[in-house]
Amino acid sequence: MQTSDRAILRELARRVADIAAMPVQEERRAHWKRHNRLEPGRPMILVFPEGGWNELLPWSEMKCEDEKARHIEYELRQRIYAHEHFASDNV
Repeated sequence: MQTSDRAILRELARRVADIAAMPVQEERRAHWKRHNRLEPGRPMILVFPEGGWNELLPWSEMKCEDEKARHIEYELRQRIYAHEHFASDNV
């Protein structure tokens, strides 16, 4: 893997880690635990744009050159995009 690809992936992974560490994520985890215990509460919302990701994140916008790195980049960018654009309860 090229150094430039590694730098791109590290930056994206840092952003995903920052999102995961946000207080709202702990709140969502607590809501899911309540939901999975079948306790009353608000309905949980999940958004999965399966079949639509290629329109939201075109492969042409990926910056990594290595094929394996491009797939990792795509998955990281999906997580970041989902956090920034979907009003969902995904953790």
